[in-house]
Amino acid sequence: SGGTGVKGAAVPSLAANLTGKPPVADKNFLSEGITALGATANRKFIAVAERCTDVAVTTLYDATTLRRKKVLISTEMAARDVLSLNFSNDGKFVLILGAGPDSVLTLWTTDRTPKPVAVLKLAMDR
Repeated sequence: SGGTGVKGAAVPSLAANLTGKPPVADKNFLSEGITALGATANRKFIAVAERCTDVAVTTLYDATTLRRKKVLISTEMAARDVLSLNFSNDGKFVLILGAGPDSVLTLWTTDRTPKPVAVLKLAMDR
């Protein structure tokens, strides 16, 4: 407990909280809190990673209007938490690191139709 997200709110909870509008993303994903945040160098986009019911969901927002632009859900990542995310200098890519014993590092495009362009599974030593 003590998470930063709105418990039980459907993704994207940030947009709902800041704009007062209902969530737009798939209502099957219930947010259990924000796990990572990031912004592009030019401050055009904000990325919010949230722990959800079954998966980790990263939502990209327009930093000026706070409107949801893209929702990134990796089928490769079994973890529900994103440990870290970072945009490329030009903002055209976002690198997302999932939590867990077998963490997954995914490089996404941020263009009109975002897609993973590289996936690396990392086995963590215990």
